[in-house]
Amino acid sequence: MAAECCYVHKKRNLLARVPASLQYHAVSYEEAMFLRQKFERKWGKSLPAAVKVLQEDWEQTTTFLAYPPSQHKALRTTDIIERLFEEFRHRKKHQGMAHR
Repeated sequence: MAAECCYVHKKRNLLARVPASLQYHAVSYEEAMFLRQKFERKWGKSLPAAVKVLQEDWEQTTTFLAYPPSQHKALRTTDIIERLFEEFRHRKKHQGMAHR
């Protein structure tokens, strides 16, 4: 079972394994699926880690493509959630130091 993570972390994980010259950004699910299949056929043997990351949680990480492109950024961004987690870590760190 693949580890669950948000779109942003999934994308970072994938892009870290793929050279910039091979990176594409689709605006529809159909285009994303076409590019995925093309990438898997061409680079599956030489970039197996990238193909594995691409295949994991595919449906969950491409759900936003079902909506109009103008909504894509808002649907795939986790800035609010990330900021909340950062605040929890910050408070936990400082409250822990105050009790010492």
